[in-house]
Amino acid sequence: VFAHLTSCMGLKRFSFRGKAKVNTQWRWMSLLHNTLKLHRYAELR
Repeated sequence: VFAHLTSCMGLKRFSFRGKAKVNTQWRWMSLLHNTLKLHRYAELR
């Protein structure tokens, strides 16, 4: 997940400061990653 977010989705740095905000941004990016995986899987079926 981390490699895909950094290389393909352009997440080189977090946009926010503070642990809570960084965790929130990480969760949103992970949610987006998983949603895209589900979308790609649904297209194959």
